[in-house]
Parts: sequence; C-alpha cells; structure tokens
Amino acid sequence: MSCCALTNSLHQCRNWTVIGQDFCHAHKSMTPSLIKERWVKKYILGENGNPLYTIVSLAKKDKILSDLNSGFIKLTKRDIQKIPARDPFVDIYLLLIEHNFAHFGDHPKMEVAGLWLHQILIHHFPFADGSDYRRNKLTTLKRKLEQYLITSSGHSFYKFLQFLGKAAIGRTNVQENMVLFVPTVLDSNGAKELSWYSYSELDSIRQEWIKRKEDHPLLPVLVERWLPDIKELYHTEKAIQRIKMDQCKEEIMMNRWHPTRVEKYLNMGIDAFDM
Repeated sequence: MSCCALTNSLHQCRNWTVIGQDFCHAHKSMTPSLIKERWVKKYILGENGNPLYTIVSLAKKDKILSDLNSGFIKLTKRDIQKIPARDPFVDIYLLLIEHNFAHFGDHPKMEVAGLWLHQILIHHFPFADGSDYRRNKLTTLKRKLEQYLITSSGHSFYKFLQFLGKAAIGRTNVQENMVLFVPTVLDSNGAKELSWYSYSELDSIRQEWIKRKEDHPLLPVLVERWLPDIKELYHTEKAIQRIKMDQCKEEIMMNRWHPTRVEKYLNMGIDAFDM
C-alpha cells in the first residue's frame, strides 16, 4: 500500500508503507499535527494551486470526504476558523457544513463572505458567460448558499435579514435583487422557524436597520411585507401543530380506552372512575 503522507511540496508520497503502518519509512515519524497541517494546506486552502471555488473535481471532493469520514483527519472549530473569509473558499466551507464537519456559526466571517457572493450570483448569474457546465456549477453554488447559509434555521435566516440591513445601503442592485428574492424563501424551514421568534426579537431587525440608516431603502418592504408574512407563518404553523396534536390525542384516547382494555380492568375489579 502507498504511503498516506503528503510531501513538503504537498504531493502524495509514492513510497510503500512500512508493514502494519500507514506511512513509509521516511514519514512514519510524522506528527498528527504536521499531517493535518499539510492536508489542510492542500485540500482546504488549495496551496498546491488548486483551490475549490465553484468548479471542483469530484476526485478531490471524494478525497476530502473520505479522509474526514474515516477519521484520518479530524477538523476542529479552530481549524475551520482559519479558512480565509474570501470568495474562493466559500464552497469548501459549504462542503464541510453540508456533510456535518462544520456548522452554521462556526465561521461568521466566512458566512458573511458567502452572503456577499450570493448577492453577486443573483445579480450576474442571468448574464454569466461560459459553458453550460460552469453555469450549472454556479447554480449549484447559489442553491447551497441559500440552503446552508440563509434558510438552514431560524437563526441563519435572522442573520441573513440583519445582513441585508448593511448590504442594501447605497446598492440599488442589492435592493432590487432582495425585493424579488426574499419572498421566494419565506416558506422555507428557516423562515418557519423564525416565525416562532417573539415580536420583540423580530423587531430588533428593524431597529438595527434604522441604526444603520434611518430612512433605510428597504425598511418599508421589511415592515409592511416581510415581517408580517413571517408572523403569518407562525399562525399557520401553530394551526398545523394543533391539528397534529388533536389527532395524536384522539389516537391515544382510542388506544387507552379500547373496549378490550376497559373490559380487562373491569374484570380485575377496578372501578371505571379509577382507570
């Protein structure tokens, strides 16, 4: 079997392993920290000249997931926070979140970078040049940005709305994009979860926007459309839960008061009022 180590130049070692080990004679004394350091440089930071950024080979993605799933490499929150918060590294962060090797909130600066990238893709995507393959990759990247950084939870959607307070100021294209985009995700799980937030928590979004700019350009849309729509979700979700609970209660009562169970307790001498 070939050695699992990466050389100083971040190439895979081609030597054979020492019997019973994962490394060759030259690398068998490598420390776990050095092994991870080189791995991160190559597969996370792309220091071998091949960062992920949108168009990533399936072989590289499979290698990353294989090493993480096997436990050969164990990334900590501190490792994740070392990823530069720039566009070229957004999709590696999304990959880690998608496969539960990172979680929303592990790297707030990276999440902000991802939201900025989302704005760029929304604005430029219809006019994107290049092959169908590249357009498909951009579509996938945009979808994952929405899935993992915007609508993954009530907290992520809350942070997204806060982000808009800054992003939309002085940027007509962002304002126009968001007026069209936000309604498309108001039925997402993140929006439904956010709808359970209190009125004061939701109003804090409005207050933060006003602090940034008293006559914020999107404030009327936020107050008159988005926040009321989110709270309307709460009443819908509550009604759905009430129906589900009523059905569960009915099934429980039918089970507990089934004639065979009642007959059994009566034969045991238990009064009906004591059941």
